[in-house]
Amino acid sequence: PEVAMLKTAYRAVFREAFRAALASLAPRQRTLFRQHYIDGMTMEQMGLLYQVHRLTVFRWIEAARGEVSEATRRYMAERLTVKDAEVASVLRMIQSQLDFSLRAELGPPPSVEAPIK
Repeated sequence: PEVAMLKTAYRAVFREAFRAALASLAPRQRTLFRQHYIDGMTMEQMGLLYQVHRLTVFRWIEAARGEVSEATRRYMAERLTVKDAEVASVLRMIQSQLDFSLRAELGPPPSVEAPIK
């Protein structure tokens, strides 16, 4: 019961940290996440859209992922007042229990209105 209670408490802190980390991303980085993870665009498709090589898109997404990961870890360490090693342990403990949705965190893509004729 104690472990379940800790998982629930840590999950709430994780969600808060994850939301804050996503909010700290530049708009373009959030758009890249939406296009790849929500809209299902491949890196090849995104490369064509941005007129860059797919590996450049991969690097952009990896950099954004790294920023989210680091910001989440940092925020959790501050909120839980624990060391980085302990935060890593907490993240491993709750990882299998997470039921958050990237779609819910990023929100639906902005709608595009049809031009008036």
